[in-house]
Amino acid sequence: MSEKLNAPKITYYNFLMKKIKPQLLLVYIGLFFYFLLSVIFLIQKSKIGTDYAISEMIINYTGGFSRRGLLGQVFYFLHTFFNFNLTNIIVFFQIIFSGLFTLVLFFLFKKLKDKINKFDVFILFLPTLLFYPLYELEALGRKEMLVFISFAFLVLQGNNKNLLITLTYSLLILPLIVFTWELLVFYLPFYFIVFYIQYNVKTFKESLKIFLIFVPTITFFIMIWLNPIDFEGHKVMCETIKCSGHGAEWFLINVNTDFDFWIHEKASLLNYFRYFVFLILSLCPFYIFSLNSLIKKNNLFLLEKFRYFHHVLLILFLCPILIYLFALDWGRWTNIFITLAYLLMIFFRTGDLVKNIELQIFDKISNLYVGGIFFVYCLSWNPKLLLWDDTGSLPTLRLIIKSIKLLIY
Repeated sequence: MSEKLNAPKITYYNFLMKKIKPQLLLVYIGLFFYFLLSVIFLIQKSKIGTDYAISEMIINYTGGFSRRGLLGQVFYFLHTFFNFNLTNIIVFFQIIFSGLFTLVLFFLFKKLKDKINKFDVFILFLPTLLFYPLYELEALGRKEMLVFISFAFLVLQGNNKNLLITLTYSLLILPLIVFTWELLVFYLPFYFIVFYIQYNVKTFKESLKIFLIFVPTITFFIMIWLNPIDFEGHKVMCETIKCSGHGAEWFLINVNTDFDFWIHEKASLLNYFRYFVFLILSLCPFYIFSLNSLIKKNNLFLLEKFRYFHHVLLILFLCPILIYLFALDWGRWTNIFITLAYLLMIFFRTGDLVKNIELQIFDKISNLYVGGIFFVYCLSWNPKLLLWDDTGSLPTLRLIIKSIKLLIY
């Protein structure tokens, strides 16, 4: 009798495992907890008056035109017109952005499902990718989320060209993002490659047409940098939004600071070496996967010269590497690059641009050892936010402990 009762459960489990690969199930579980914990910690850290994610979001145009001010102006309009709490408005949109990113990732992995393998799990759970903002909460809810969402959605479209989407990105989405977070321009090459492939560029002349897509965005970027807000404008902005209560006063005053290299005066060779190791560790699975996924000969101009995907990544790293010369929070920039790199890899795989070879590196290793490698490689360390900070240890465990404390207290 007991055997009959247990039979349907076993059958259902086997059915579930056949429908969903274990790797895909782990990915879905990861996405669920990413969104859930993002909501919890976005709400929690918004109560702290010195949260820089909130500070960055409230930059607006009340004191005159200012870079990064567009989204803050929208929030300020909602605050004044509907008399909503400004911080609550910002947190609401931060949660919406996290939800949109999670949703687009869900559909991307659903599209990739037949090609997902253990390497995808290792890459997604890298401490420099999806969960990084949860490990380093100062990076949670920042404006680069708009870049993640827009690029992930573009990747979701695949390698089929769509004139309406192209025009929307060219004239609306990318210009609006650059008015919100001007550093987008360093990551435009990622978008360029996707449009380049979608339009099946075969000649140099055709490649010039792809550059036209980015003319409005680059034009607005130049305009932003040539028209900085003055100190009085900052003062008006601060007084208007009472930014001292949000910890934004320092941030707003320095939002137009010229590039300088004072951070390198404080850094040591150990700091640089540490972040070099972080980058290498993050790119290792990309490299191994790339060696087993040759780029197909497709007669595309220039792209046919590349044999491996990691060659493309090396070129793409040349533009955002400039940010490291003046940026303080190196952890964020590593997170942005690795996230966009993985999204681009998904684009190549779903678009049938690489010869997908089933990796057999884990086949001769027991699941117990694979689990141990996964723990050490993905869950035992993480780069801290600032260049000169020490390496974080056991970030997942710390995240669980923080979550439990929030639930208890």
